[in-house]
Amino acid sequence: MNKNVLIFGGTSGFGSYITEHLIKKKFICYCIGKKKNIKNKKNIKFIKFDILKNKNLNHLIQKIKNIDYVIYAIGDSFNETEYQIKQSNLKRLLFINLYFQTKFNNMLVKNYSGKKIKIISICSDSVKHLKAKPSYVVAKTAQLAYYKTQKKFFKSINFETCLILPGPLLFKNSYWEKIKLNNPKKFLRKKQTSKFFHPKNYFKFFNLIINSKKNMNGKIFKI
Repeated sequence: MNKNVLIFGGTSGFGSYITEHLIKKKFICYCIGKKKNIKNKKNIKFIKFDILKNKNLNHLIQKIKNIDYVIYAIGDSFNETEYQIKQSNLKRLLFINLYFQTKFNNMLVKNYSGKKIKIISICSDSVKHLKAKPSYVVAKTAQLAYYKTQKKFFKSINFETCLILPGPLLFKNSYWEKIKLNNPKKFLRKKQTSKFFHPKNYFKFFNLIINSKKNMNGKIFKI
């Protein structure tokens, strides 16, 4: 029986690569996004949903027959330079990386308590080195703290939560691909101090989390 994966951000960016990877492994992927940027395929179910605008999570839950895995691959970046934290940036990023995930996870607990569900959240290695825009780092650090503090609770109800901390990502239409094209000097400075990665570099972590028979709750993965 095919397993159902709910992927927030599954229609674009990092999330679209995850979707393509999982459908090759015969998973049924429910891709949540604002636009349908993916081709029609048998194992892909697109659900139009803007987390910043749509508030009815019950309606979203009802569209899915069953949930085995939830992946948060919601990306959001801003082009402006930020030295002092801007409240609008921080509010938006905290909503995406903390508040929404907390709210939806609470909905999962309410509707699927007792069922084994694995939650995979894409964080950032900036929580370790702090070398990113301040609002982004604060939001991602809050995301990390949320999953760390909740892991015992999730384990008590048979849920598993894992975090993946990607480094700078370079692929078509990614943030750093745009910087490479529009601001070559900034890109070269980053290249001198950091290694760039492709979403494919992280597929091994998804395979490990999904296929492992051991309890992976609370695990953090970083290359």
